[in-house]
Amino acid sequence: MKSRKRNLTALLSALLLAAGNMACAGAFELKMPDKRPAPKRTEKISYSPDLLIVMPDAKLEADDLQETMEQVHGTVVGSMGEGDLKCYIIKTEKGHLEETEKTLSKDKKHFASVGRNYRVPCSIVPGSAGNPQFTSQWHLQAIHCPDAWNTATGRGTRVAVFDTGCSASNKDLQGKTSKGFDAYGSVGKILGALAFVPEVAMPGVTEIAGMAAGILAGNANQDTGANSHGTKVASTIAASMDNNFAGVGVAPNCGIYPVRIAENKSPLDKDHQYTSDIEIIAGMINIMSRPDIRIINISYGFPVAGFHNAAIHPVLHTYFKKFFYEPAHSGLIFMSAGNESVADPTPPVPYLCVVSAVDRDGKLAEFSNWGPSVMFTGPGVEIACSDKNSKESTPNGTSFSCPIVAGVAALILDKKPMAPNIEILRTLIASCKKIKGAPVFTPYYGWGMPDAYAAVTGKQPHPPAAEAGNSTPSFNVAAGHAARRAKAGAAAGH
Repeated sequence: MKSRKRNLTALLSALLLAAGNMACAGAFELKMPDKRPAPKRTEKISYSPDLLIVMPDAKLEADDLQETMEQVHGTVVGSMGEGDLKCYIIKTEKGHLEETEKTLSKDKKHFASVGRNYRVPCSIVPGSAGNPQFTSQWHLQAIHCPDAWNTATGRGTRVAVFDTGCSASNKDLQGKTSKGFDAYGSVGKILGALAFVPEVAMPGVTEIAGMAAGILAGNANQDTGANSHGTKVASTIAASMDNNFAGVGVAPNCGIYPVRIAENKSPLDKDHQYTSDIEIIAGMINIMSRPDIRIINISYGFPVAGFHNAAIHPVLHTYFKKFFYEPAHSGLIFMSAGNESVADPTPPVPYLCVVSAVDRDGKLAEFSNWGPSVMFTGPGVEIACSDKNSKESTPNGTSFSCPIVAGVAALILDKKPMAPNIEILRTLIASCKKIKGAPVFTPYYGWGMPDAYAAVTGKQPHPPAAEAGNSTPSFNVAAGHAARRAKAGAAAGH
């Protein structure tokens, strides 16, 4: 794997440098951001007290593990995965988390990587709500989805949405949402639902065999989040084009594989869903058993301590790298940059697509984080989608720019189902709309904003009708929804 990783990394670097400078025509243009406002959110990142995640060396024996635990006064409270995907969850002696972490990290003979279980929020802006004046899905027009749908609609692809679950009864997603996997419930069998709260008693050692098969916990085709975060994200990607209710997805014919990693049960914050390394790892183990899934969306982000930081999340990134580099998967992971409106100095990694957000004016959204780890940007303001009760919503956040870019990747896979992830990534980069006169890569938008039409055809999108005399009618989804609902109401005698 190391040889393949080096070769792929070298190839990726060459492809990134040689990526086409295709300038996408059209009215929507990226612009340099205005002076950044003060941060909107100030909560501090936290981690589970006295809890470590450890990836063992392949040669670690049970006796060696037991001896080490006795030396550091720690207890193995659970394990996940098998073979080279196995990791242990260790409860440290109270007040000795940092000391134990340093001791285990130095033991390279027995432990490949050691990390804490960080707690990261979803990337939806607090208080965002539907806009009654909303008249069109501007983000679909900005990335030229209607033109792209003549070539690809996402048919034959499935996107794994790591979130609060996805409501299978949502009118825009009916028939698209599989049972998925409840990683949150599986982890709860080890640590309990309140693993983030100090002084919670831990159960005995639990081996989660069968996690890959998803047989331990309930399904994830119900959304347990108070703000329907998972369903909104899923509908942004895959809401149906036919008989649509609230908004068409970027890849309207792709399927959704929901992986529940969070619920709205945090005693520390009632307004946001939170997840942690352990739930993400559980979800990754499940996905690694499903070679048909090559796109993962994780709309949870935070500056520096977020899941994109390989130095802080070494065990988690072991799974990310396997998903990207191993031929059996060759997959792409899209992750939101977060909504704290700050510069994030975290260095980039080639196997993770971090996405910032832009507004209707083509500028960095006032809430979006930015920095060298950002690989792409996408529309993130007033994104039309629907909640678990099929109600219309237009939320804001990098939670929604992220699945928009993931949806474009699904369109590419529709056209090129056998293409390796390096080719999908190169195609995304080559399609990007960039800031005129600015460097090819910027810390605000990474390589730029992927364009759906350019990504699936390799051609520049058509100029708007007003500019080029194009006879193609303007795309107005909401007007179509209103007309359909009015027609249905009249037929029902309302």
